[in-house]
Amino acid sequence: MEADKWHARNVRLQRGGEEKAGAFNETTRSQLASQGFAVISAVLRQDECAKAVDLAWDFVEAASKAKNRVLKGDYSNHVDRADPDTWHNGNWPRCVEGGIIPFCGAGQSRCAWYVRSHHKIREVFAGLWQTEDLVVSFDGLLLWRDWRTLNRMEYRTEEGWFHIDQNPRKKQDFCCVQGLVNLLPNSGYIEGNVLVAGSHLSFPHHFLQHTDEDLRTFYLSRLDQVQDEDWLEVHPKDSLLHNNVICCHLDAGDLLLWDSRVVHCSYPSAIGATREEQAELSSGDRMVLEHAKGLTRAAVMVCYVPAERVDARIKEERVEAVGRGATLSHWPDKLQALGAEQQADAEKEREMIEDMMQTSSALLPASELSDEQWKLVYGRDCQ
Repeated sequence: MEADKWHARNVRLQRGGEEKAGAFNETTRSQLASQGFAVISAVLRQDECAKAVDLAWDFVEAASKAKNRVLKGDYSNHVDRADPDTWHNGNWPRCVEGGIIPFCGAGQSRCAWYVRSHHKIREVFAGLWQTEDLVVSFDGLLLWRDWRTLNRMEYRTEEGWFHIDQNPRKKQDFCCVQGLVNLLPNSGYIEGNVLVAGSHLSFPHHFLQHTDEDLRTFYLSRLDQVQDEDWLEVHPKDSLLHNNVICCHLDAGDLLLWDSRVVHCSYPSAIGATREEQAELSSGDRMVLEHAKGLTRAAVMVCYVPAERVDARIKEERVEAVGRGATLSHWPDKLQALGAEQQADAEKEREMIEDMMQTSSALLPASELSDEQWKLVYGRDCQ
């Protein structure tokens, strides 16, 4: 099957938190076990989503200025949220697959910290892991420009980057649940995340012992290349993509959870799609969508694991990562940059972060972290 032949069904899952908004319960646990993903409703209120979107724009504008100053010596041109003509790729912060922004200190932005510090999100993961002593990932932001309204096809994100975020050689059992806090409503019209329901149940043998010789060779070769990294692309002709490909309908403020063994990717809407599904949006969703002013999707990735899983050396390095504005992967218990860099790129990245720290308030400096936020960095034994 070719990469462009898979079809995602748009599904509104039974919400694990509908009995009590933002709660983790047995419905959620059951869905994670059987489907590999679940949705918790309303972890953020509409006004909180709107504030997070404002903070995201603060970051984009500051990162754009730093990018142009450091890379081009240009002190005049940058993204202005009020002027769509400034949103072109030359100004926009650098992205990786699926519109994720892992650069310019996104993982230490006020937007990311505002969301990941929220008590309802922490409570969800506390319910998952049965402990309140958690550390959080320093993930980046996900921001998509409204390519259709702006008539800019180059803004449309790539599709079909199916992958898993757990190494089937190195981590063969359940290890992690990733999260995405959705700040703008998405449906079949508006882009979202696509997941292959139940694909975690075929992990790891599907990738290590595939019955198709060509696919087995493909996966084993890729695993040799990635070594210890927790990322593996899924072959576009893999039978896993034949069925159960789901795009979850998410309202603004919903939290999408998924097992790191689940096959997933980002999903831009079809080029010929209409706005018919917009009529189904609630008044609150409409308010948030209007507030986005040119973004079609905005989200913050979050992941928490028990602090006891993180050794003392990694905890100390996490403290240092906060100080230097680092953006890391979704694994809180390992120090892996999100968005690999060549040495020259890494030096420019440091310059851009330093520029942002000196000229804007878009990043949250270590000196301003609250006691509760430091506990998410180091654990509750933080001094």
